[in-house]
Amino acid sequence: MNVLLPLAEGFDELEAATVISIMKRAGIGITTAGVPGTMFRSARGMQFVTDKKLQDIAPAEYGALVLVGGAPSYLNI
Repeated sequence: MNVLLPLAEGFDELEAATVISIMKRAGIGITTAGVPGTMFRSARGMQFVTDKKLQDIAPAEYGALVLVGGAPSYLNI
Protein backbone atom coordinates (compact mmCIF):
# COMPACT_ATOMS: atom_id res chain seq x y z
CA MET A 1 0.00 0.00 0.00
CA ASN A 2 1.14 3.52 -0.76
CA VAL A 3 0.17 6.50 1.39
CA LEU A 4 -0.25 10.09 0.22
CA LEU A 5 0.62 12.96 2.59
CA PRO A 6 -0.29 16.38 1.15
CA LEU A 7 1.43 19.41 2.66
CA ALA A 8 0.85 23.15 2.35
CA GLU A 9 2.48 26.28 3.77
CA GLY A 10 2.18 26.29 7.56
CA PHE A 11 1.90 22.53 8.18
CA ASP A 12 2.90 21.08 11.56
CA GLU A 13 6.38 19.66 11.02
CA LEU A 14 6.24 17.32 14.03
CA GLU A 15 3.04 15.68 12.77
CA ALA A 16 4.43 15.31 9.25
CA ALA A 17 7.85 13.98 10.33
CA THR A 18 6.28 11.50 12.77
CA VAL A 19 3.93 10.05 10.14
CA ILE A 20 6.71 9.83 7.53
CA SER A 21 9.07 8.12 9.99
CA ILE A 22 6.50 5.58 11.19
CA MET A 23 5.41 4.70 7.65
CA LYS A 24 9.00 4.22 6.47
CA ARG A 25 9.88 2.08 9.50
CA ALA A 26 6.85 -0.10 8.77
CA GLY A 27 7.92 -0.52 5.14
CA ILE A 28 4.92 1.41 3.83
CA GLY A 29 5.50 3.62 0.80
CA ILE A 30 4.72 7.27 1.50
CA THR A 31 4.74 10.19 -0.90
CA THR A 32 4.61 13.81 0.16
CA ALA A 33 2.78 16.13 -2.23
CA GLY A 34 2.83 19.89 -2.08
CA VAL A 35 -0.08 22.24 -2.58
CA PRO A 36 0.55 24.07 -4.92
CA GLY A 37 4.36 23.67 -5.32
CA THR A 38 7.10 21.58 -3.72
CA MET A 39 8.83 23.98 -1.28
CA PHE A 40 7.15 25.06 1.96
CA ARG A 41 7.80 26.45 5.41
CA SER A 42 6.24 24.72 8.37
CA ALA A 43 4.24 26.44 11.10
CA ARG A 44 7.52 27.12 12.92
CA GLY A 45 9.56 28.16 9.89
CA MET A 46 11.37 24.93 8.91
CA GLN A 47 11.84 24.57 5.16
CA PHE A 48 10.54 21.36 3.58
CA VAL A 49 10.62 19.96 0.04
CA THR A 50 7.91 17.51 -1.01
CA ASP A 51 8.36 14.56 -3.35
CA LYS A 52 5.81 15.85 -5.89
CA LYS A 53 3.19 18.51 -6.54
CA LEU A 54 -0.35 17.43 -5.66
CA GLN A 55 -1.46 18.16 -9.23
CA ASP A 56 1.02 15.51 -10.47
CA ILE A 57 -0.42 12.73 -8.29
CA ALA A 58 -2.43 9.82 -9.70
CA PRO A 59 -4.97 9.14 -6.90
CA ALA A 60 -5.46 5.50 -7.93
CA GLU A 61 -1.85 4.77 -6.90
CA TYR A 62 -2.62 5.41 -3.21
CA GLY A 63 -4.53 3.33 -0.72
CA ALA A 64 -4.58 5.90 2.07
CA LEU A 65 -4.48 9.63 2.64
CA VAL A 66 -2.98 11.20 5.78
CA LEU A 67 -3.75 14.81 6.64
CA VAL A 68 -1.58 16.64 9.15
CA GLY A 69 -2.55 19.76 11.03
CA GLY A 70 -0.98 23.15 11.37
CA ALA A 71 -2.08 26.72 10.92
CA PRO A 72 -2.49 28.10 8.33
CA SER A 73 -1.89 24.83 6.44
CA TYR A 74 -5.49 23.70 6.83
CA LEU A 75 -6.57 26.88 5.03
CA ASN A 76 -4.15 26.27 2.14
CA ILE A 77 -5.09 22.69 1.24
